[in-house]
Amino acid sequence: TAVKSARLNGEKKLRFNSKDGWLCIEVPPARPEPFASVIELDLNGAIEVDGSLAVDPSKTTVVPVEFASAEGCAIKKSGWIEKFGEWKTRNVALDFNEGATLTWSMDFKEPGVYNIDLEYLGAENDEWVEWHMSVDGKEALIDQHGATVAYAWYPLGWVSVNSPGIHSFMLTPAKGDIPAARVAAMRITPVNL
Repeated sequence: TAVKSARLNGEKKLRFNSKDGWLCIEVPPARPEPFASVIELDLNGAIEVDGSLAVDPSKTTVVPVEFASAEGCAIKKSGWIEKFGEWKTRNVALDFNEGATLTWSMDFKEPGVYNIDLEYLGAENDEWVEWHMSVDGKEALIDQHGATVAYAWYPLGWVSVNSPGIHSFMLTPAKGDIPAARVAAMRITPVNL
């Protein structure tokens, strides 16, 4: 749906451009409201929602597991207690079977090289898990780390995305203490070469 105009809090006109299905709105560097600013869009017609995940070519994108399709594992709410009795919960992928996969489909605005990190936890005995990641069906990364009992980010490596558009990232635990692994999110950061 084409955008006719964009306003901040119904007053200040904002500059914007639209290209190849991506809408970019220029916003002020500091928010004008103490709580929540609202961007109002005036459209040429009815709203059409594109539910695909988008990867910004200039910023880090964190993609939680609830946006992945899971095969041979489950995505469930997990809870734990931290110091001073504070309870935390989040959705995680767990109960991995042999050959299990998590697959994210994401829309990339620009081709390029992206750094991939994985947020997960492992067994209490600091066992390792070897992860394989393929991009569009081609194996791209193999890495293993000893994981702790707390969620932490672990680097997997760099992948090349050769064209704009939808790309599929499939993660598979291949070796190690697979049953103890719990995956929370994937982080995608553009690499400026």
